[in-house]
Amino acid sequence: MRLPSALTGPLLAISSDMRFADALLVTLRRHRIPCLSMDGCQSAAALPVEGFGAIVIDLDRAADWHVCGELAARAARKGVPVLATSDWLAPDGRYRRRAFALGCAAFIAKRGSPDRVIDALRRITDGERNVEVLGV
Repeated sequence: MRLPSALTGPLLAISSDMRFADALLVTLRRHRIPCLSMDGCQSAAALPVEGFGAIVIDLDRAADWHVCGELAARAARKGVPVLATSDWLAPDGRYRRRAFALGCAAFIAKRGSPDRVIDALRRITDGERNVEVLGV
């Protein structure tokens, strides 16, 4: 797997799902991608985005979508891509379309391997947007 080449700072992982956050951080560190984590979206609502290379926000609760939109808007002004991960999936794609409408560069289904986040990061640093990673 080719790693993301153009991250300008550490990745910030925001999740209230500690099992997912731990697996993601272990994967990122295994690939020598610097990372930090925060517990939950509400903690990140007023977080400054400067200095991060990318932000992964795990959308567990309905209220997380609002925080995601605010964070993605601030991050876009600073050139920091936001990747949404979630178990909110629908056959008609409404949740991934919602993530893109909020300004997220990627929507990643939480099921399966955290390596899919690295694949999405690579694609985003290569210039892609509206990246969908849904398979297991």
